[in-house]
Amino acid sequence: MTLVSFDDFTYQSKVLHENHRGAGVVLKLANGDVAKCFVSKGFILDFARFYLKRSKAQRHRRSAEALLELGLLTPTPIEIVHFSKPCLYEGAYIQSFVDRAKPVSDALPLMSAKVRVKLLSEVSAQISAMVRAGLLFVDLHLGNLLIDDSGSLWWIDVELLFSARMVRKHFWQRLRRMHAKCHPELLSGVEWVLLRNLLEEQVAQYCGPYPFEA
Repeated sequence: MTLVSFDDFTYQSKVLHENHRGAGVVLKLANGDVAKCFVSKGFILDFARFYLKRSKAQRHRRSAEALLELGLLTPTPIEIVHFSKPCLYEGAYIQSFVDRAKPVSDALPLMSAKVRVKLLSEVSAQISAMVRAGLLFVDLHLGNLLIDDSGSLWWIDVELLFSARMVRKHFWQRLRRMHAKCHPELLSGVEWVLLRNLLEEQVAQYCGPYPFEA
C-alpha cells in the first residue's frame, strides 16, 4: 500500500466522471493514468477493509486481473493508494487510460443496424465468458464498456463477484436492469430480444433460462 496526501495526489488532475450517488470520482492524473477514488467509510472501517484485502480499490484491482486472465480487455492495473486522513476518500485504484475510446452507450446510436448486431454478438460472447467463469459483473451496463477506434471492447469500472451461486441468482436481474433502467430505449425491442437470446443460448446451463416475461 502507498499512503499519500489526497491534495498532492490530485494536483493538476482532471475529473472524468463523478458519481452523484456518492460512490466516488474518476480522475485523469497529470501523468495520464486514471484513478478511481472511493468514498471513505470512516478511518476504522477503511483500515479494517484494507487489512482484510476488501477495500474497494483492492476489489477493483482483483476484478480487473480476473478479466485479463479471461482474455478480455480492461485498463491495465497500476497501483493502489490510500489517502492520509482526514480525507473524504478511502483510497484510489490507478489504471491505464484507454485512448480514442468512447462508451458503447454513446457509440451505438451512431452505428448502422448491421454493425449494431455484430457488436451485440461480441458483447454477448464476452459477458458469457464471465458467466462461465463464475464471475458476476456488479454494475453491468453499456456505459461501462468502451469501444476504441479499432473496434476493440474495454470493460471499465470493473467490480466482480467471484461466485457461481451469485451468477445463477442475480445475472438475469442485472441484465434486465441494464436494459430497463440504465439505458432505456438504447436497444430496440428486436435488439434486446437478440441480445437476450444470444446470452440464453450460451449461459442457460449456468444461470437458467431468462426468468422474466418477454
